[in-house]
Amino acid sequence: MALAKFMFICILLPTALEALSSPSTTSTTFNEDIQTTEILLKQACFNTIDPNSCVANIQTECERKGQTNPISIIHSAVKATMEEVQRTIELVSRFTLLSNNLREQIAVEDCKELLDYSMDELGGAMLEMEKIRSGSRSIHREGNLQAWLSAALSNQDTCMEGFEGTDGRVMNSIKGSLHQVTQLVSNVLAMYSSIHSTPMRPTENATASDKDIEFPPWVSTQDQDLVHATPSQMPVDAVVAADGTGRYRSIVEAVNESPDHSARRYVIYVKKGLYNENVQLKKKKMNIMLVGDGMGKTVVSGSRNFLQGWTTFRTATFGCVDTFVEFAVWNNISSGTDMDQDNQGLARRASLRFANSSTGSRGCRLQGSPSQVD
Repeated sequence: MALAKFMFICILLPTALEALSSPSTTSTTFNEDIQTTEILLKQACFNTIDPNSCVANIQTECERKGQTNPISIIHSAVKATMEEVQRTIELVSRFTLLSNNLREQIAVEDCKELLDYSMDELGGAMLEMEKIRSGSRSIHREGNLQAWLSAALSNQDTCMEGFEGTDGRVMNSIKGSLHQVTQLVSNVLAMYSSIHSTPMRPTENATASDKDIEFPPWVSTQDQDLVHATPSQMPVDAVVAADGTGRYRSIVEAVNESPDHSARRYVIYVKKGLYNENVQLKKKKMNIMLVGDGMGKTVVSGSRNFLQGWTTFRTATFGCVDTFVEFAVWNNISSGTDMDQDNQGLARRASLRFANSSTGSRGCRLQGSPSQVD
């Protein structure tokens, strides 16, 4: 123990001598660092249920890493937020079998899925922080980080909305935990914004052709070639045709039989026609690309709405997550007719739902009234 103390003093001695040579400068910098740390810790735990416990958890994580600087505090705050998300998932899961109300059961499943998205998005934010800290500051990097955090911010509100029309007992049991998650994510976003300048933006080129489009980093060269290709030029894995000329008659059937966790891009070609269905792709259905025959030719139309007992989250005509890519010529994603539109918005529905930054669409048209397209 004595040796350890001696070594510690020897390491600090040059700094002490340096301080003697310029006491005002070093003292000012040291005080500013302490002040910045204190401000960030308070900001990280602002308006939480137990601010003191929150600060203690973040400090413990920083000490475990051996660092207490702004980035390590933000990183620790994100980790603490992920732990809170996991606790909330466990809480919500307890209600899976405790309700006989269909809407409430759907809402509980929605919440579990949405919180799982939040966990993934916070994980994505941590990866972006690591890349930024290692010196990688591309025009996309900080924008990606803010996108991940912003996405994680909205999921809890969507979860709460699903309980509209229920007796509120389950909602009241979980809303405190959901608010805690939202507040923690909001605090992290505010912390990061306070110590970083506005993210760099790529220059715009209004006259750029399709070949000049600047793709985000996650779009590989092979994917870019697929975007510019026509269906006849693509290595198609499955064909959907409403008239029976393909292997499948419905998109849902083709998606369900596609490989889980595909290591390569799996291309589904959907021939022209009207497809009355709601297409939902789970996280395991990754690396899928859907291609249609052109705007107004390949049409997907869903008719789910809130009055039928669906949560707004489940009314999406087309919903996907993770690395699913929908490029090129998917068209006319519609949310159905205007039935029940006058019921003070209670027939609300969504047309398109993306839950990941590695998801894209091009050459699409959303068709419906403003109350239908979200």
